[in-house]
Amino acid sequence: MTTEPTRLSKAEGPLGQAIRTLPAAPQLTPEQLERIRAATMAAASGSLLGWLLAKGAPFKFFVLGAVFAAGLLIARVGGREPVEAPHEESALPVTAPSVNTPSVNAPSMNTASVDAPPAPVTVDPLPPPGVAESEEVELLGRAHLANRAHDRARALRELEAYWARFPAGMLDEEATLHEVELRLANHDESRALALLDRAIPASTRRRAEFELVRSELLASLNRCEEALAGFKPLLASAERPLQERAWIGVATCQLHEGRRDPARAALEEYLRRFPSGAQRTLAIELWKDN
Repeated sequence: MTTEPTRLSKAEGPLGQAIRTLPAAPQLTPEQLERIRAATMAAASGSLLGWLLAKGAPFKFFVLGAVFAAGLLIARVGGREPVEAPHEESALPVTAPSVNTPSVNAPSMNTASVDAPPAPVTVDPLPPPGVAESEEVELLGRAHLANRAHDRARALRELEAYWARFPAGMLDEEATLHEVELRLANHDESRALALLDRAIPASTRRRAEFELVRSELLASLNRCEEALAGFKPLLASAERPLQERAWIGVATCQLHEGRRDPARAALEEYLRRFPSGAQRTLAIELWKDN
């Protein structure tokens, strides 16, 4: 059976000629047909919704049900899955995932790229860690070695080099004690006392030791009242070796002043506290003689 468009295209005259010269109908892909069908159904659904809101709703619902039944039938017949075009690897680079769809392996926004060069950091030209500390220890060690070799003059020169290089070093209190020892060995008590008077107010680590050495120095200079004022705070608060020396210092100062009973009490307390102390023999002899 010949369809009407085919019959008209074969007819003579202007109508047949016009039909024969019409351009060929565009060939739509299954995906394009699916988009057109979806858009048409959406438009129809909007129009039907407006129509339902008007009067005569029961009848219109009946008509709507018939329309949707027809639509389902059409979709079952013509809604076959579109043939998927063969996948071709794109030559274009894969785009990064969008902000709203983070990738599992995607780096965070604040993380720098692995291949990106690190930003230059400007730092002050400081010596490597430990260089200054090692030099300080070495300079102070030279002074101790010279003193052990009984070369006090060289030991004092090494200390002068230490103070010139590290006027406020991390071992300044140890250097002060060593210099006091050298000054006392050279019978320069006034210089040693001046060093201690300057070091005590600023001391943070060895103040008790400074106080003890100063009091012992004052006792040797027969300045016992000043010495006792320095010894007494150390009798209970200082470390044990310093307490031991402080008790002996109190006893000897009291004996020097002729205060025998307080001196004997101090010696007894020393022997009770330090039965194996370094000054045990001296304490027993002083106690017996007084």
